[in-house]
Amino acid sequence: MSPVETTQSQARRTRVVVAFAIFASSVMVLVALGPLVEKEATATSPIVDPVAPASNDLPRSDSAGIPAETTDSVGGPSPRPGSVTSGLAPQPPMRSSLPANAVPSHLEETAVSFRYTTVAGTYEFPKATPYIASYATPEGETLVTASTFVVIAPGIRPFGHPTVLTASDDRFETRYELGKGPVQVGAVTLTYDFRDDGPPKITAALAQSGSQSWSLTWVSFPIDRVAFGGATPVAFASATSLSRIETPDFRVSVGPDADPARSSRRLVLDWSDAGAGTASVGLFSLEGLAGPAILIEFPARMTIVDPTIVGTSTSSGATNYPIQRKTFEYGGRYWAFWYDGTAIVYASAQFAYANGQNTLTWSVKMTTPSATLPSGANYRGFDVAQRDGTVLIGYHPSGLTSFKILIGKLVGSLITWSGSYTAGSWPTAEGGASSVAIGSDGYYWAAAIGKDGSPTLYVARSTSPGATDSRCSSAPSRLANSDAKRCSNPPPWPGGR
Repeated sequence: MSPVETTQSQARRTRVVVAFAIFASSVMVLVALGPLVEKEATATSPIVDPVAPASNDLPRSDSAGIPAETTDSVGGPSPRPGSVTSGLAPQPPMRSSLPANAVPSHLEETAVSFRYTTVAGTYEFPKATPYIASYATPEGETLVTASTFVVIAPGIRPFGHPTVLTASDDRFETRYELGKGPVQVGAVTLTYDFRDDGPPKITAALAQSGSQSWSLTWVSFPIDRVAFGGATPVAFASATSLSRIETPDFRVSVGPDADPARSSRRLVLDWSDAGAGTASVGLFSLEGLAGPAILIEFPARMTIVDPTIVGTSTSSGATNYPIQRKTFEYGGRYWAFWYDGTAIVYASAQFAYANGQNTLTWSVKMTTPSATLPSGANYRGFDVAQRDGTVLIGYHPSGLTSFKILIGKLVGSLITWSGSYTAGSWPTAEGGASSVAIGSDGYYWAAAIGKDGSPTLYVARSTSPGATDSRCSSAPSRLANSDAKRCSNPPPWPGGR
C-alpha cells in the first residue's frame, strides 16, 4: 500500500467515526425527548376512560382509575387504618343589641293635667293631685291608673298643700306636705326627669323634722293583677289584704295572665338602684286611693329613692304575615321592619368584630310615614321590597278600602321616604294582605285582594320606572271559591316582568 492510499483510508475511517458519533448523539437525544413528546401527545389527545361508557367525551385524568377493593384515593394512597383525632373550633358568639328609640319628650298642658308624651310612653299628672301619675304605653294602653310615694305611719297624713315646682318638656317636679294633726312634720318631693331614649328617672325625696324614722313606700295601682317577682306568679285581683312577694332582683312585672307567653303587655316596676325594698300585693287604700295595688316599702332612713316604671304593649301581628317580607341586606347593613302599634317602623344594623366577638349593633328605631294600620282582626300586615337602594312598602290603611305604597331611598343608615301613594281601591271595607315588588327594569309592582261585590285581585304597575303614579296592569280579576282575606305576592321576574 502506498503512502497515498494509506492517507485516503485513514480519512475514510475518520469520516465514518464522525458520522457514527453524530448518529449516536441523535439517537440519545431522541430517546431523552421521547417521554416528553409522548406526555404532550397524551395530554392533548382524547382518551376514553376505561370504566366509563365509550361515549364519554371528558378528558382523562392524569391519575389512574381507582383499583377495585382498595381504599386508595385518586390523590394518592390512603393512610394506614387507625384512629383520627379531630377538633371543632366554634365560631365566636354574636352579641346583638335591640333597636333603641330616640324621641324627645313633649309636655302638653291642659286645663286639668300635665301630659308628657315620651319614648317610653305617656305620663299624666292631674292638676288637682299632681303627686299622682298615670302611665300608658307608647301604643296608648293604660297600664297604671295611679302611682305615687307616701309615708305610711300612724297618725301621718299625706298629700297636704300640693305644689307644682317645675313643669317643662324634660322635667316635672311636685311637692306635698306631711301632717300630723295640725302640725307639718315633713314633706315629699317627687321629680320626673324625662329622657329621649328611655323611661324617666323618678326621684322621691323625704324631708322630715325631729328624730322620726319613717320610710317611703311606692304605691301603684295597675290595670293587670298578676305579679311576677320570683319563681311563682301571684294573682291579686281578689285579694282582701296585702301579702309579701319574692323579688330577688328588686323588680316586679305585672301582666294580665299567669302565662307570660300569652301576655301582649307587661308593666315593670324596678328599684334595683336602691338595692333594698320589700314588695307586697293586694288590697290597699289611703287618702282617696283604693284598690288592688303593688307596694314597695323602702328601709327606714332611706330618704331618697329613684325607681323606674315602664311598660310594653306588643302587637301580635308586628311581623305578620309569613308571605310578606320584613328584612333585607344592602350596603353591608341589615334592615328590619315591624309594626309597633302606631306606624311601620324600622332599624338597621352592622356586624362588627372586636375582642374575639361578633357584635350586631342596631340603630335607633325610626318611623315611616305609614300612620296607624288597621288593628285587631282587621290587621293585614305589610310587605317590603328592595332593589338597588330603593325600598317599597305596601300596606292597607285604616278602612280596608284601598292599598298604598311608600317609596324610600337608602342613604347610609337612613331612608328618605315619599308617599304614601294609592295603588288601588274598592268599595267594600275588606281586603287581603298586600304585597310589592321592584322589577329588574325599575318598575314598581303592587298587588292586593280587595272586595268589589266579591273578592277581587288588583295588580298595579308604576307608569314608568321609579314613577310615583301607577295604573292597573290588567283588569281586576274576580276570584272564585275564595274570600277577600287571601294574600297575593308578585315575585319580580327577569326581563322586567
